[in-house]
Amino acid sequence: MPTINQIRHANLLTLLKKTQNNQSELARRAFTTASHINSVINKRVRSDGGETGIGNDLARKLERGFDKPDGWMDQDHSVNIETLFGNLTPDEAEFLEMFLEVYRNGDLSEEKLDQAKKIMTVLMGNP
Repeated sequence: MPTINQIRHANLLTLLKKTQNNQSELARRAFTTASHINSVINKRVRSDGGETGIGNDLARKLERGFDKPDGWMDQDHSVNIETLFGNLTPDEAEFLEMFLEVYRNGDLSEEKLDQAKKIMTVLMGNP
C-alpha cells in the first residue's frame, strides 16, 4: 500500500499533466514558487536528509488551485484494471485505464462523456 507521500506525489504529477507539464503554472495555481514545486517533483533531499514532500498546506493549496475536493491529494486515484475486471488483454486494460483516469480526474465533462458513449455505440455496431 502506498504511503501518503507517494500518493500525494503521484497526484501532483497528475495535476502537472493538466498544466501541460508547466511547473510555473502549477506553482501559480498553488500560490507557491516554481522552485518549490520543482523540488517536490524531483524529491530533492533537504539539509536534514529527508525528501522535499507535499505537506498538508501545499496539498490543500493544490486542491483549491485545481478545483479538487478537500482531501483529494490524500486519496489514491490509481487504477488497477485487473483487480476490477479480471483477465483482460493488454489493449483492453490500457483502454480502460486511460478512460478511468480521465473520468476519475474530473477531466470528462458531461458533453465529452456523451460523445464517448456515442463513439462506443458506433463501435459496438449499434446506430
